[in-house]
Amino acid sequence: MMIYEHATLITVDPQRRIITDGALAVQDGRLMAIDKAAALRERFPAEPRTDLKGMVVTPGLINAHVHLAQAMIGGRAWRRPTSLAPGEKLALSAEDTNLGETAPSQQTVETS
Repeated sequence: MMIYEHATLITVDPQRRIITDGALAVQDGRLMAIDKAAALRERFPAEPRTDLKGMVVTPGLINAHVHLAQAMIGGRAWRRPTSLAPGEKLALSAEDTNLGETAPSQQTVETS
């Protein structure tokens, strides 16, 4: 286990706490405890520690909401229509999106 202490912790718990002089206990990549640094020092006195003084720790958030036009690279987005009429189709290839695809592929988007 490793204790990361003395950071400002921004939580996503129901109270949306911001913990100053906070600490995290992490074991095998999993968060085991979060509290004030003094409380985790008392709870886990023999565990190794890393000082994060002056740092802010935030949750690892995932943005699943992506606007394809904003993800396109190389100015290609501006050569594409900004809106489609009902029933109109737009073909996008992996080259047109910056979504981490490496293999050639093509997707057709159809509006309703």
